[in-house]
Amino acid sequence: SNVLVSCSSAGALALNNHQDGMRGRDVTSPDNSDGTLGFSYTKLSATGAVLPASASVWSCVRDNITGKIWENKTLDGSPRDALRTFTNYDSPTSLQINGTTAPTAVQINAIDNTVGYVNYINTANLCGYIDWRLPTVDELQTTVDYGAYIAPVIDAAWFGNTSSGFFWSSSFYVGYADVAWNVDFSYGGVGGGYRNYTGYVRLVRAGQ
Repeated sequence: SNVLVSCSSAGALALNNHQDGMRGRDVTSPDNSDGTLGFSYTKLSATGAVLPASASVWSCVRDNITGKIWENKTLDGSPRDALRTFTNYDSPTSLQINGTTAPTAVQINAIDNTVGYVNYINTANLCGYIDWRLPTVDELQTTVDYGAYIAPVIDAAWFGNTSSGFFWSSSFYVGYADVAWNVDFSYGGVGGGYRNYTGYVRLVRAGQ
């Protein structure tokens, strides 16, 4: 039927008393004080200390729903700068360059490649942790705000300085060694990209 009915109507409740919009954070956190509806975040300092939502400077973001902690980007010209882009080579034995050539160890460990950047962040002990990694495409997609109508499609109040463009994941593209999955925060699309192309990076670590 294309007839609209209220979620609280007798007919809707007879079908299911857990209609969308009646449960979860849509109801329990209507003020969006820790993220837009459906999301819940906490800002963390460079040492991992919890910061108030009003903090103007923060280094990491904890997703209170999944428990994962995400890197927050900067605009300071450092390797963490939001405008920096990276290639995505991760194997010296896989033909990841144009499907014909394997990357060298130097290329893989370069600061402008995802592996080298992960090593840099772990050496820096960002937010007190040394187990940072490139997220899977599914993990990365959990940060997309599909209710946003202006790029980047992410809760910018918590993920500051996010660039509009594609962000690399660690998920490989089956059948194509030179392609990896990514998420484009211009509109929230998921797709494959050649590893020798340069894209943005946001690292993650598993929650405690």
